[in-house]
Amino acid sequence: MDPIDSYVVVKAHIFHQMQIRDISMKCLPITYDSMSMFNLLIQNCSYIVCVDKIVAGYILCDDTGVICSFAVLPEYRKKGIGALLINAASKHYSELKLKETWLHVHVNNNVAINFYKKMGFTVLKTVENYYDCFKDTNDAYRMVLKLEPVLETPELEPALKTLDETILKSKPKSDHVATL
Repeated sequence: MDPIDSYVVVKAHIFHQMQIRDISMKCLPITYDSMSMFNLLIQNCSYIVCVDKIVAGYILCDDTGVICSFAVLPEYRKKGIGALLINAASKHYSELKLKETWLHVHVNNNVAINFYKKMGFTVLKTVENYYDCFKDTNDAYRMVLKLEPVLETPELEPALKTLDETILKSKPKSDHVATL
């Protein structure tokens, strides 16, 4: 895995919709329509990763714990971006005090299934005819990730803020810092 020098993980907003749609159309066999995507984005649970001012990947989530759509551009795969997105969504859901997050994945998408397992997801069940666009089978696995509760530790906040500032200062300077 080649590391990325400069990236930023941010909440996705409606002004990211076209970039998210472009990635979805390049990477996935199914794309949400504009209104459905808009409705997910306004729930404020979705994230993007920008690398050198380019949206390299996204995760669209609803406010009930469902990961609805997830994709990383091929040229940015195997660089940790997918893990960043899953972790951002999981942290958000933990802060909402949800106990799990889940998603659907085509039963023959072994690359995605193995990635989700590596991230801690387990197969809950097979959903027959979940999709309607594949020639071989339209079945999907429902995969679930149990979430760890976020511990409330206000007394640690000043120390964590100082630690975050130290980490930011120690990162190598780059001319390619993504800004939004």
